[in-house]
Amino acid sequence: MYSHGAFAEQLGGLPFEMLADFERKVVTEWGVRRDDVEGYRGMPKRSVFILDREQVVRWTWERSPEHPLPDFEEVIAEAKKVAGG
Repeated sequence: MYSHGAFAEQLGGLPFEMLADFERKVVTEWGVRRDDVEGYRGMPKRSVFILDREQVVRWTWERSPEHPLPDFEEVIAEAKKVAGG
């Protein structure tokens, strides 16, 4: 949680809260839990979910071998679409 604050500050602030999932409930419910890394059971796959104001998922991205990082410009563009501009 403390690193989230530092990360947000480094970006100049974020218009949303960041999630801390210590009990691994969210990664399990959202289907992005990894149990294949020794010593890190329950860590999440790198992923992005964009939700609208009604909390409906409108866009997702999950890490793959071909795409280990999201296209950040695409993420911003999709978020702007969902936000209405």
